[in-house]
Amino acid sequence: MTERVTLFDIAQAAGVSTATVSRVITGRGPVSEEMRRRVEAAAEALQVNVADRGRAAGRQTGTIALVLNHLDWPIIPDWLAAAHRALAGFGYNAIVTASEGGSAVRQHCTRLIVEGQVDGAIFYSPQGETYTAILEQLGIPDPQHHGRGSFCIDLRRKRGFYVLVDEDQVGRLAATHLVSAGARSIAMIAGPQDATVSTARQKAFLDAVAALGQPRDGILTEAAGSWTFDGGYAAMGAVLARNDRVDGLFVASDNAAIGALRLLHERGVTVPGDMILVSVDNMLDGAYSIPSLTTIDIRVRDRAEIAVSELVHLMEEDRAEPKDVAVPVNIVVRESSRFLTRRG
Repeated sequence: MTERVTLFDIAQAAGVSTATVSRVITGRGPVSEEMRRRVEAAAEALQVNVADRGRAAGRQTGTIALVLNHLDWPIIPDWLAAAHRALAGFGYNAIVTASEGGSAVRQHCTRLIVEGQVDGAIFYSPQGETYTAILEQLGIPDPQHHGRGSFCIDLRRKRGFYVLVDEDQVGRLAATHLVSAGARSIAMIAGPQDATVSTARQKAFLDAVAALGQPRDGILTEAAGSWTFDGGYAAMGAVLARNDRVDGLFVASDNAAIGALRLLHERGVTVPGDMILVSVDNMLDGAYSIPSLTTIDIRVRDRAEIAVSELVHLMEEDRAEPKDVAVPVNIVVRESSRFLTRRG
C-alpha cells in the first residue's frame, strides 16, 4: 500500500484496540495468542509487515505532556482519564498542563515542551497564542485542522498528526435523525464561537440539513456562551424568544442540552412531544437526564487511547510516519427524540 497505514486502521480491521495493536508491534506488554494472530492477520491483509519494525532511539524522559486549551470543557475529565491510563499501559508518565491563562502558565507550558522536558505532547483542542508560538519555536507548520481534535507531536523528530472527530458525520447523523423524525422547524444551539470545533460542527449540521432539502437560511442558530448547563439554558431561552414553534433542536454538547431541557420544562414545552432533541458527546449525565438524551457518541475515551497509541508508535518505531486519524461516530437514540406530536 502506498498510503501510510495507522494503528487505528489495523485495529479496525482486527476488531481490537489500538493499544493491543501497539503491544503486538512493539513486543511490549501482555497480549494473548489469539489477539496476536488477529492483529498479524489484519496487518498482513493491509500489507503491513509486523515483524519488520525497527525500534527508534529509546525514550529520553519517559514523559508525555497532555496540554489543555479549555480546562472547563465537560468532556475533559473523561479524555484525561483515558489518556492517562493508556500512557501508563505503555510505561509513560503524564504531565497535565494548560496552554492558556496568565503569563506564568503560558511560559511554563512553553518551557516544558520546547526545552525537551517531555518526549511528546498531545494538545487537546489546539489553538491560541501559546500553541502557535510553540509550533513556531519547534519549526512545525501550523496544521490544517487547527483548533480541532487532538494534535500529537513527536518532539524528538519534530513531527505530528491529528486525531479528529468526523464533524461532517456528526452533522449528517443529527440532521438526518431530526428530519426523518418529522421535525420541520429546526434550530441549533451551537458552542462558543471562539472554539474552532464549534464553528466546524455548526457548518457541518447546516450543510447536512440543506442537503436534505431544508432551506439553510431557515435554520435558527444560537451560540451558547459555554459548553455548560448555564450556557444551554440561556441559549434555549434566546431560541424560544426568536421562534417558539421550533420542533427540532440540535445542541452541540450534552451539558448544554441538559440546560436547554431545564428551560423547556419551565416553559411547559415537552421533550419529546412538542420538540425532539439531539445533542453531542454521549456523556453519562445524558443517559440519566429526564428525558434521556439522544446523542452523537464522539468516542472521547477511544480518541484519547488512539492519540496515545499512535503517538507512542510514532516515537518508538523507526519506519512510522505521521498520518491524521478521523474517528467515526455513531448516534445513540434515547427518549429525547422518539415521539414528536407537535403543539396544536
